[in-house]
Amino acid sequence: MNKQQNDYSAGPSPYPAAPPSYAAAPPPYFGSSYPAPPLPTPFIRGDYPVQCVCTNCKQHIVTRVETKNGLVTWGSCGAICLFGAPVGCFLGCCLIPFCIDALKDKVHFCPNCSCVLGEQKAFSM
Repeated sequence: MNKQQNDYSAGPSPYPAAPPSYAAAPPPYFGSSYPAPPLPTPFIRGDYPVQCVCTNCKQHIVTRVETKNGLVTWGSCGAICLFGAPVGCFLGCCLIPFCIDALKDKVHFCPNCSCVLGEQKAFSM
């Protein structure tokens, strides 16, 4: 029996040799080395605040909506001045469109960083 044990121990090992040891571990892999594609700009429209993620500060927010005078506001004022000449200009009726929010443009802002996120024009084609 000793002879059989010697025959097995004298031959080559059936297992491959151990891999060489490295001085340091390889760096961890965190995914692709390419930058992430940019996020699409949200298409925020409407008269009321909208819940979304700000493209500038990346926070979950509810937009702040402000109104500003636009084409419809000034056009209405001009139309009242032209077609309602005696009443429109002299009694100040041409200023009524500046008091009606439905005739104004709406601008959506981020409440954290005040970045403009979208705009709703009163007259859009």
